[in-house]
Amino acid sequence: MVVVSANVVLVYLLAHRWLDTLAGARVASALYAFHWLPLGFGSTVYPRPTSTCCVLLGALLLSSRGKGPLRGCAAGGLLSLAFAMRYSEIVFALPMLVLGWVGSGEQRVRLGRCAGLLAGLAG
Repeated sequence: MVVVSANVVLVYLLAHRWLDTLAGARVASALYAFHWLPLGFGSTVYPRPTSTCCVLLGALLLSSRGKGPLRGCAAGGLLSLAFAMRYSEIVFALPMLVLGWVGSGEQRVRLGRCAGLLAGLAG
């Protein structure tokens, strides 16, 4: 249940960063906290909550305002860790590439972040 609680906090942080409203972040985290999937799978031995934590943390790293490919590389490493736990988590590779491309201003920074994501995923 600790990982599920961490996922609620990560959903809150992501929603606050993307929506830029406190109310929207609270609603998003409350909806996630009381949804039946995290509640149902949070106390089992399945790797779903842990891989979700890796995906959410990677998305949070990619959507941060910092420059450089290191955040993309760390996000790719977290995505590959989630992929190692659950094979279906590889479907988040394309949305995370889009997030890395859209998230920053300069084309060189976007390209570096996406290359870092692919390098972290391959590593």
